Amino acid sequence: MLKFFIPVFLLGCLHKSADVVSTFDPSGSMCLDAFNMNIQNSQCSEVDKKILNNEIVSISCKKSYTETFWTNRTFYIVVGDYDIEAEGVIPICVDHNIMIMTGNVAP
Repeated sequence: MLKFFIPVFLLGCLHKSADVVSTFDPSGSMCLDAFNMNIQNSQCSEVDKKILNNEIVSISCKKSYTETFWTNRTFYIVVGDYDIEAEGVIPICVDHNIMIMTGNVAP
């Protein structure tokens, strides 16, 4: 009886449908790839990018059809040195290449 229930429970973990992005080109950074996919899935149609202090990239969604965490905030991407400390800054993701953060103030 237990042999029957285990496969049935595992079937519940399978997704019935999955969105497949055919034009995905990995950047080499898991953080950046995940960030890009979240912005795309949030239906952001126009992104504003700025370089701050020659070392921090600021990214925000200028035009979106939805209001989500990914479309309502400004994100900051830092390459290399991660020892940035600023009040109100929330780290989102860190990998071997970059750190992505958001918050009320620029780092």
